[in-house]
Amino acid sequence: MHVRLFLRFRTQHSNPRTDRELFTKSPLCLIGVIGLYIYFFKSLGPKLMLSREPYNVKTAMIIYNIIQIIINFILTICSTIVLSETGFALCSEVDYNLPRDSLLVQAAIVYMYLKIFDTGDTLFFLLRKSFRQISFLHLYHHSAMMLGVWVGVRYNCGGTTTWIVLLNTIIHCVMFSYYLVAAIYPNWKYRSTFKKTLTQLQLVQFLIFIIIFGKILLWPTCNYPRYVGFLTVTQNIFLLFLFSDFYYKAYVKKSKTK
Repeated sequence: MHVRLFLRFRTQHSNPRTDRELFTKSPLCLIGVIGLYIYFFKSLGPKLMLSREPYNVKTAMIIYNIIQIIINFILTICSTIVLSETGFALCSEVDYNLPRDSLLVQAAIVYMYLKIFDTGDTLFFLLRKSFRQISFLHLYHHSAMMLGVWVGVRYNCGGTTTWIVLLNTIIHCVMFSYYLVAAIYPNWKYRSTFKKTLTQLQLVQFLIFIIIFGKILLWPTCNYPRYVGFLTVTQNIFLLFLFSDFYYKAYVKKSKTK
């Protein structure tokens, strides 16, 4: 019976537009990527770097940040176009009839692979021997984003989910612009207070997601999948807690100590 229910769930909710995508065919690929990511950067990587001098990755970081800004900006435009077609409705159903080459599906697939590319900043931390920055919050955030976006692309590509892409890519455009300037002018980041503002923007982002998807849970006429709303709200409450704790320790508590 459990097998029949599982097959029924996959038949009703899986996204036929991404069935042929290599990374979405099976969750085993994603699980393998996340497992290797956590193991390498939490265990193997630091051991390999222990007896080595920090690498100079300034040029690589500049190129990486420029690529991130460009891709996130393009996805911001794409998600804005998609949402404008719905009148920026907070409750928008998933349209499974859209073709594989539609703007929405293409943008969603690019966004999914972008979340894997996002882990590149962890590699820079490792190569610079900034082990302190490879924290639980950092590893969890990247892992949760890879998992959450995979579920979205595989089962709920489009609809209200597009709001996540829009807001997240806007934040990332700002974030990687800051990282780019900081990589070019290292002394600037020590004088700037923008990093604190960036954390505040991330906290606001989590609150907006909680409000949007929390409203869906209480919206009786909204046909967007309730389980997605529940998972999104739960995840963003947890991230709000983690980032608030980081914000307090990094800025509020440190300011009181000074």
